[in-house]
Amino acid sequence: MIGIAGHYHFDLLRISIKVLGLALFALCLSLVSCLSKAYRESHSMEESTRNIFVTSQELHQELTIDSSILLIKVGYGPSSGGFIPNSIYINTDEIEYDHFEIRSRNTVSRTTTPEQDSAKGLSSEDTLPRNYWNLYPDSLLFKALAFAGITSTSSITVYSEIPEAASRMVWCLLYTGVDSVRMLDGGLAGWQEAGFEVVENMKPRKPAPLFGRRLAGEPNYRNTTSVIRKILEIKDSNAVIIDVRSFPEFQGDTSIYTYIPKVGRIAGARFGGSAGGNIGMADYYDSHGRLTARADLMALFESIGISADKTVTFYCGTGWRSSLAWLLAYDMGWDHITNYDGSWYEWSMGPDSSINPMILGNEHRPSK
Repeated sequence: MIGIAGHYHFDLLRISIKVLGLALFALCLSLVSCLSKAYRESHSMEESTRNIFVTSQELHQELTIDSSILLIKVGYGPSSGGFIPNSIYINTDEIEYDHFEIRSRNTVSRTTTPEQDSAKGLSSEDTLPRNYWNLYPDSLLFKALAFAGITSTSSITVYSEIPEAASRMVWCLLYTGVDSVRMLDGGLAGWQEAGFEVVENMKPRKPAPLFGRRLAGEPNYRNTTSVIRKILEIKDSNAVIIDVRSFPEFQGDTSIYTYIPKVGRIAGARFGGSAGGNIGMADYYDSHGRLTARADLMALFESIGISADKTVTFYCGTGWRSSLAWLLAYDMGWDHITNYDGSWYEWSMGPDSSINPMILGNEHRPSK
């Protein structure tokens, strides 16, 4: 027989086991909840990725099974050679311009051909208003894209010898509303380093009858001087303007452009470039043209003071470097971002630029 003390100790043991079991059960529930939350956050981050960038290995594999991908090498001026097989070439002067004067009188070298101008419906005797390296008006831009064989339903991969050129083209195509656009991370050099074939000649173009749109598919991707003025006027605390030029440019010490004599920055802009290297883009890609890892990019944006909940406008000198910063944020799933097409060139020298708030100096060099 078990005495009273034995029964008492036995009851205590049963109670202790129940309490321990409940505690373990609660702990398991807590762990499951934490793991579920972590999975959801991780899954959400993966879903937010727009997969704009493709590696050389991925592209090479895709090209073996999908011949519909339109490969585009892009650069400024006539191509110097060196192509991924079956690529066409697009001169950035086909999609943007500064001066467009009568060809025989043009004091600024025009690198487009008469055929490329004619595709837009422009003759050698035509002139256009000065444009400060903005994209062509949509009606002309769509004709230029169609002449290159691009339509709104094309599946395109863009590459170049420098990331800024490729990102400028990708941003342009996303703005116009092309269905599928990607950029080769590492560019042509990365393709070569991976051991894949490079040929000397480009593929002939197959012009399309029409681009397939009358209006840009994503007009909000492109910001304008008038909108920037409005942002500064209303002092929207959620709107942030990011200058991705080099620090000497931002501070107003210098201009790296021979045709932009004015130095300084947009009033209220934050410095978002790099302390040195890659004309201010060393935090965005390395010396081999490989883009910055997402975790490092998120840390950079956090240090600048921008996040996905902000309305962010990127700008640089003429819209090339800012296209890359915009594209990296876009790939991260950010929705409230724009690229100021005319950038510092138009802000400092465009129509009525005298009313645009500008600041010189008064910033300490970043400790990056």
